Amino acid sequence: MMSNVLFLTWIQHRRTRHLCERLDLPLAELISRHRGLRRYLELTTRTIKTLYTRRPRVLIAQSPSVVLALLCLIFRPLLRYRLIIDAHNEAVEPYLHPSAIMRGLTRLLIKRSDLIIVTNEQLAAAVIEQGGRPLILPDGIPTPPAVTRKELAGRFKVVLISTFAGDEPFDVVVDAMRKMGSDIHLYVTGNPSKLPVEVRQSLPSNMTLTGFLDEDDYWSTLASADAVMDLTTMKNCLVCGAYEAVAVQRPLLLSRNDASVELFSDFAVFTENTVKGLTEALSALWNQHQDIHDAMADSRLRFEEKWNRRANELLRFIA
Repeated sequence: MMSNVLFLTWIQHRRTRHLCERLDLPLAELISRHRGLRRYLELTTRTIKTLYTRRPRVLIAQSPSVVLALLCLIFRPLLRYRLIIDAHNEAVEPYLHPSAIMRGLTRLLIKRSDLIIVTNEQLAAAVIEQGGRPLILPDGIPTPPAVTRKELAGRFKVVLISTFAGDEPFDVVVDAMRKMGSDIHLYVTGNPSKLPVEVRQSLPSNMTLTGFLDEDDYWSTLASADAVMDLTTMKNCLVCGAYEAVAVQRPLLLSRNDASVELFSDFAVFTENTVKGLTEALSALWNQHQDIHDAMADSRLRFEEKWNRRANELLRFIA
């Protein structure tokens, strides 16, 4: 393990853990049970203490949190480390929080950091436009636990990976499923309490809310489906569920954006985030899912080879 490198984050994230495991990088997950100002005060104190205790030569910080990334930028002249930002979409092109202040902060971080890790060519171009130096490294394909298949209803069973976030077109999904026959059944993950009561009570009979699933049950549900769907309205967003579906060799239905088409074209059918687009894509997925599944072993091998080349670029920069 590289003792002079540290990956620092304020949340637990599958991408971060996988990257650190694959590249043998030390990881510090600073997690707080508090919210709001109290959380920021606690994590700021713990971050400063960690930086002075560990004194890394190379620091990798996940952004968001933009506050964490700013702290790491502020303390760089004092502790003299090279700063790499692992920038998720919101840290390059703010979508959920697009205020002028947030855009100014993300631009500052991009310009002043030594390297910005992004997941795709489109975000890399945005980093260059803002004066930063990008390195493209998509998420790796995770290793799921051993799972037990479960019986799911429907001739064609699809799991929608959802957290009911602001970039998920859930209303479009509901309207599209009303137009689909009972042969297609959609299982929706995530905490349904985030949905209005009237929405939960008026879902069509071919939709089932699974509730929040623990890790093993989540993977079991994905592996028991015929296909997996993960949608976003965010520009050039590579959704985490896509990698998870590939891990259990399940064909995908994804929102059409340049980044997703470029990375997952061998694994997925793509849709516009409209009712018409989604109904047509679901029918196409049903027709094509077996062919996609049969080709997934070779497609995954090509994916892994490309990922390893990108990861080695990061290791060379660190060295």
